[in-house]
Amino acid sequence: MWELTANRSIEYELVRHLEGINVHMFLVTIHRRRTHYHSDSELLIPIEGSVSIQVADQTYLVRQNDFCFVGAFEPHRLESTEESNVLLVLQFNPDFSREYYPDFAGLRIRSPLFTLEGSPELYAELLKALLALIDSLGKRRTGYPLGVVAALNGLAYAMVRYGDFERVSRGSMGREERRRARMINVMGYLQEHFAGKPSLEELAGLEGVKAAHLSHFIKDAFGLGFREYVNRLRLEQAIRLMNATDLRLVDVCMEAGFSDYRYFCRSFVEAFGMSPQQVREASGGWQHLMHKVEDDPAAREHDVSRIDESYKYICQKLDDLWSHVT
Repeated sequence: MWELTANRSIEYELVRHLEGINVHMFLVTIHRRRTHYHSDSELLIPIEGSVSIQVADQTYLVRQNDFCFVGAFEPHRLESTEESNVLLVLQFNPDFSREYYPDFAGLRIRSPLFTLEGSPELYAELLKALLALIDSLGKRRTGYPLGVVAALNGLAYAMVRYGDFERVSRGSMGREERRRARMINVMGYLQEHFAGKPSLEELAGLEGVKAAHLSHFIKDAFGLGFREYVNRLRLEQAIRLMNATDLRLVDVCMEAGFSDYRYFCRSFVEAFGMSPQQVREASGGWQHLMHKVEDDPAAREHDVSRIDESYKYICQKLDDLWSHVT
């Protein structure tokens, strides 16, 4: 329901973050996943089986317990192999460290595959950070968002320190890289301003282009107009607030950036076929909206489940792997 197709027939996927944290983590079984991209960086590890991943014009076989990293706005597709698979996937906003290490969002990886044999130091640090993330998200103790952010910083630090990355300056960027950089800038601006009064003209000024040009760029890149995209972000924020707080719906409306309650309700019906109250009352409604799949198993691209539903299973897999690494 929330997957959007851009004009170039490559699917743009809108990533749903946790409440107030620029992180999304889940388990997925891949049957096939058509070429798509998203505004988040993605780190995945098959904890069972293997998967084939095509990034740009290169195809990689990611075996059990290998890590694979895909950058933001980088088109990629996944295919199952002859063995079944279960992947643990972490998606995060590459601009999360903008205030203290803005260079991270501009790093370009030379090879997306990290193995224990090929990069033992990086591998161990990534696994350590992943275990800390799982612990924070699974147990959700008081202050757990601090643990999530600490683990994410540890993961990024390991990649910067040990990974085969290069910094890309705007002057050395090719056409596609400049496009990706602009998409990251657009996303960063909208994430910061969607609950207020985001301005296409202001954003165009920051990018040094005319508003009409940027409007066409956003429609082509994301498959949505500027205002449509802002509305999607506000709907996501509203759902987070409805699931994480006891705020009245009229207060959720205002906090998410909607200035008119009737428009707020109409937007929910148009997007989900349900009113805000029905979404709030639906058992597991947030996850249902996040991960709607086809009823026909043969037509499904992938099956997604939340990590809290499989916490013990994930911990056992990663603990066994950690014992092997150390």
